[in-house]
Amino acid sequence: MKINIASTRLAFFLIAGILFLILLSAIIPQDDFSSGQIIDLRESLGENYTIIETLQLDRIYYNPLFFVILGLLAINLTAGNIRRFRLVYKNEKTLFKLRTIGSILFHFSLLLIIISIVLNFLYKKETVFALTEGQLIADSSSDYFRRFNGPLADGKDTGFSIRMDKINQISNEDNDPGGEAEISLGWVGGEIKPSGKLSSNHPVVWGGYEFHYGVVTGYSPELTLYNLNDSLIFRSFVRVTKRTIDGQDIHSDFIILQERNLKLAVKIFPPGDTTESLKYGLFISQGEELLVSDTVMISDQIIFDGYKLSVSRIRYWCYIGAIKNPFINWIFLGFWSAITGLSLGFLARMKGEGKNR
Repeated sequence: MKINIASTRLAFFLIAGILFLILLSAIIPQDDFSSGQIIDLRESLGENYTIIETLQLDRIYYNPLFFVILGLLAINLTAGNIRRFRLVYKNEKTLFKLRTIGSILFHFSLLLIIISIVLNFLYKKETVFALTEGQLIADSSSDYFRRFNGPLADGKDTGFSIRMDKINQISNEDNDPGGEAEISLGWVGGEIKPSGKLSSNHPVVWGGYEFHYGVVTGYSPELTLYNLNDSLIFRSFVRVTKRTIDGQDIHSDFIILQERNLKLAVKIFPPGDTTESLKYGLFISQGEELLVSDTVMISDQIIFDGYKLSVSRIRYWCYIGAIKNPFINWIFLGFWSAITGLSLGFLARMKGEGKNR
């Protein structure tokens, strides 16, 4: 069967394919902004989740198929419009009519948008940090939680530092994540200055990057481990994630001290109304053996095998995304050009241009 690359039918199928992938992205949690849901989905589907991973349906907007379809649509639009406007010129001997100019501008804008989306993917840089209040890190390979660089993007570290100053208005409701984060930014080796407040759909723009507030937030208890002589052995904040198990919300995570073969797990279940009322389940294991477990409040100690373990402080943590979209202005230009083209076409119809065609 011969395929006409300029046909309207092909354009219909390509657009339908894009809409189908967009629909899938709404049904299947996407790993770039819904990591908690991804974990739950993996557990519920088990081995069947490998199908989603293999087809990259949890990362649709990074899926090569999505960009192949966009590329084919761009070729289809180009070929179709060359043929179309040749016919218009053949019949009318001019392309300088309001309706024709509007149509050319509109279709050129669609092509510009598609090309910009593809270029943006190829050169995009995106890093996600998991930050606890008060934490200062540099954007380097050892500090990011997740990173994506487009196939043609420079893979070098960006050289900025970010500090999480404060997280406000934390909500543990799935349908109302809320929250607001105050961050400070600066270049590595330079001064770190307060840079703004982040909330949902309100990023901070700095150094060519957009910094976005992650809707996934949680508790960050500080675990402190001493020996019986009160010599500090270990102190660190543990970013506790919320999981839903058997219909109940459980906040838990762990860290491993490899040099001592210890696993320190903390669970907040159920969470209290305030951080002061939180109770912490502490579980200490050595290898496969559970040494001790207990429920404590802030500063209470568990003594075991020559150690003293406590939760010394509690803070909050959240994800912060740093995104560089080098062709985002092209996309906006294409969008507004398309609106202008539609407006010109509408004005031409109002004037009655082309009624007899």
